[in-house]
Amino acid sequence: MKEQFDKILRKKGIFPKKSLGQNFLVCESALSKLVEAARLGKRDVVLEIGPGWGAITIELAKKSRKVIAVEKDKSLVKILKNELKKFGNTEIIRGDILDVSTLSRVRKELAPFPSYKLVANLPHYITAPFLKIFLEEKK
Repeated sequence: MKEQFDKILRKKGIFPKKSLGQNFLVCESALSKLVEAARLGKRDVVLEIGPGWGAITIELAKKSRKVIAVEKDKSLVKILKNELKKFGNTEIIRGDILDVSTLSRVRKELAPFPSYKLVANLPHYITAPFLKIFLEEKK
């Protein structure tokens, strides 16, 4: 996986941005455990926050009905859209998940589905505000 990361991102001159708290997942065993813990089936819809370069997203797309991923970094959105188009079940939203307009768009995308699973490799600095928003969200 590390080689795939280097190939895709370094070729494009993209490196993790500390200002965005980026820390890309490149450990295959951690990835496997995370995806396994989600217990996905072909009927599941997944909301992924901070897909980064798409390591988790690719695995989620293979195992679920639909993946809606929210990425703040515009340079990564282009890569994600290109890498994930072959799956046909992914929606990449460019935006900050803590921003009201992004949250509104995510809610619209999730509206047709009665339930969804949340999977994320969140930057530490947004974990508490993100959980507050989603745990206090009124349905």
